[in-house]
Amino acid sequence: KTRKEYPETSCIILKPMEQYYAKRIFQGENYITGAIKSVVEGIMLGNFLTGHGEKSLDENYTTFRKNLKNYNYDAKELNLVTEDAVPEEQNYYIAAPQTDITEAEKAKLESFMEKGGNLSLLMSPNDAI
Repeated sequence: KTRKEYPETSCIILKPMEQYYAKRIFQGENYITGAIKSVVEGIMLGNFLTGHGEKSLDENYTTFRKNLKNYNYDAKELNLVTEDAVPEEQNYYIAAPQTDITEAEKAKLESFMEKGGNLSLLMSPNDAI
């Protein structure tokens, strides 16, 4: 069994009402719904493509990764060059690649999507302008 613990500060915030008083507001609804979803549906996987100069999941997409975790997704990095195929029953993200994918990787992604797989493209604004 896996046990998730969340500090009170992530679930309850204090909203100043008057000079000496604060109202406690519960903000942990998505933690609770995520926990219920994990029991009912199990943990979903979200793979981020690597090997093409993509932004780092740990450094550039920390908030996105945290939100995925709240909604019961386990985010990992995956390099398609070393995989025979895109793992099924998972979501796949391509986050601002700097170089093109290979024809073999394209074929793996197309096969994945033809079987109903989900693919999201995350693009960064053009820094050259």
